[in-house]
Amino acid sequence: MKKNSAFSKKSFIGLVPLLVLMSMFGALLFSSGCGDDTPIVKPPSTMDKDTLIVKGPGSTTPYFTGTFIDFWNKEAWTDNQWTAHLNEMKEVGIKNIFVQFTAYNDYLWADSDNNYSSSIHRDVLYNLLNAANKADMNVFVGLYFNENYWSNATNSTELSLHAQRSIDLADDIWLRLKNNKSFAGWYISQEGAPYYYGTEEKFNLLKNELINPIASHCKAISDKPVSTTVFFNNTITPVNKFRTFMKRMASCDLDLIMVQDGIGVGHCNFDDLDKYFEAANDGLFTDGDFEGALWADVETFTTQDTPESFDNLKEKLMTLTPYVRNMVIFQYYNDMSPSGPGGLMAKELRDAYLSYLP
Repeated sequence: MKKNSAFSKKSFIGLVPLLVLMSMFGALLFSSGCGDDTPIVKPPSTMDKDTLIVKGPGSTTPYFTGTFIDFWNKEAWTDNQWTAHLNEMKEVGIKNIFVQFTAYNDYLWADSDNNYSSSIHRDVLYNLLNAANKADMNVFVGLYFNENYWSNATNSTELSLHAQRSIDLADDIWLRLKNNKSFAGWYISQEGAPYYYGTEEKFNLLKNELINPIASHCKAISDKPVSTTVFFNNTITPVNKFRTFMKRMASCDLDLIMVQDGIGVGHCNFDDLDKYFEAANDGLFTDGDFEGALWADVETFTTQDTPESFDNLKEKLMTLTPYVRNMVIFQYYNDMSPSGPGGLMAKELRDAYLSYLP
């Protein structure tokens, strides 16, 4: 994923049994007369929050139902702007919003009593949740992130700092915003990768110093699901090593793990994409005993930091459907919104995707 959209690059819609069954027959339907531009089945339908995450292995349909969002350059958005943007998302089938982070370095976009932020915009998360409430959408709140993580991924002191700041922020957010019905869950903003945590000893730092302290605390105060993303680089980590990494991830106290496709950041190619997602599925559910769900985090940008072509986006969606329960994109505002920084290219991608939907 893009680490953040200001400085560089950077659902839980569960599937009803009928849709799972239909997706199993997708290839048959496609080979029996569907044209190349004809979607196989309808997108996943909306479900209530009690069934938002369908756990265990499974497949989906070749559509996305969620997106990540960040708060860069949105500090002054009005309620009408948020409402218009979320309605725009709904038109392409987005139901679930993942906030990439609510605190980044010394930036803060929520009302909090923390003492580590100097640039504070207290109403932004509140405004998003209110707009999502009106739009009947689900928001998973990302917590604290600091760029020091990338160079200190196995530093116990740094991981503990990230965990404690995330926990403190979660307490403040939950105290102030817990009654908003769009508040669907939490997102741990630090992205794990096998080349940071390739040994069991190093992985236990990620698990015991960062993921589990945050996840366990968020569940204890809210009883809401906790998610995170992981990534890989096919030039550094072989498929079997990624499968081992995902087996270890299965032991974390998480409800949802999303895997980034890696193509947008140049970490994977189309020929290898299915192998790594098959390995993720097998690592979690065959080798491990993961009780949560696996989703895909589909990158909608290119290595040139421009919106992806629709043909490439469609190929990703079609390739990943057998291995995940659902798909989200990173991210709608930058790469598909006509009013976002992607401009005309974003509009072209959005229009093509709308034409692809049934």
